[in-house]
Amino acid sequence: NQQQRQAKLAQQAALHRGQLRCVVKIQRWWREVRAAAAEKRADDAAKRIQRWFRARTDARRLSDVLVAMGRVRAIEEQLLALQDEHEEACRALPPTDRRVLGYVDAVEKEMLKTDAIATLGSSAVRQRRKAIVNLAQALLDTVGDPPMPMDTGSDDEATSSHNKGGESDARDSGDESDVSMALL
Repeated sequence: NQQQRQAKLAQQAALHRGQLRCVVKIQRWWREVRAAAAEKRADDAAKRIQRWFRARTDARRLSDVLVAMGRVRAIEEQLLALQDEHEEACRALPPTDRRVLGYVDAVEKEMLKTDAIATLGSSAVRQRRKAIVNLAQALLDTVGDPPMPMDTGSDDEATSSHNKGGESDARDSGDESDVSMALL
């Protein structure tokens, strides 16, 4: 009787182990199915969002405008870096010096890069590009300029009563109609 009982317990334990293995396999399979389903739902949701975003031309245009503004900002930073590196040295050198010519070339290249940036109908991009071109032109205008002399207080040419043609200025003639015509 004891042996039969032990045999029956061993048989039940073996059956239990087999059932346990089956349960573990089923649980693993179920977790994989759930994980795959969750991943598929996440992929589907991401695809839906992407389709929605692509379908909205305003959102796409905004994205393109932001990219253009980033490119303009990068050019502006490059111009400011060039200015910091070379402006003072280039003022003291003659315009034919290699360093000055290199600086001018670099500034002109950065200014030409703005032409490659489409405004995409955005006034903000257009204004920013215009500001960059004006900055580049201002940098180019400083090349070769001698340092500004100190004001000595004598403005002989500014107080002259004759213009370049040698004629009297309308303000000095005393005729008020000539003055009003000169102001127009």
